[in-house]
Amino acid sequence: MTSRGSLRFFVTLCSIIVVSISLFSCKAKGKDNGKDRLPVVMKTMKDSTGTGWGYEVYVDHKLFIKQPVIPAVPGNHAFFSEADAKLAGDLVVKKITHGQQPFITQDELHQLKITLP
Repeated sequence: MTSRGSLRFFVTLCSIIVVSISLFSCKAKGKDNGKDRLPVVMKTMKDSTGTGWGYEVYVDHKLFIKQPVIPAVPGNHAFFSEADAKLAGDLVVKKITHGQQPFITQDELHQLKITLP
């Protein structure tokens, strides 16, 4: 792995740790009626090369996750289509709003029929 790849991996890993620690701030504060939850919104984005796609997740209007590459796949590969990035981002939002860790596995990517490199 190149030093640039190692740096990206380290930044991604640190982001996951921060997300995991911060996840508790997304849970409902009172009854689980949905009214007490912080808003969780996902937006797709072009990657840095302008040829691929990624997604961002905002919690309470603040950037919570920036995912420019396909998670759970070795290397630094952007999503091939905006639709694939949206499917993965929507899954992460669903996990966050259900109090689960926002990790995506290769099996989940396959279930969503996301094109992989």
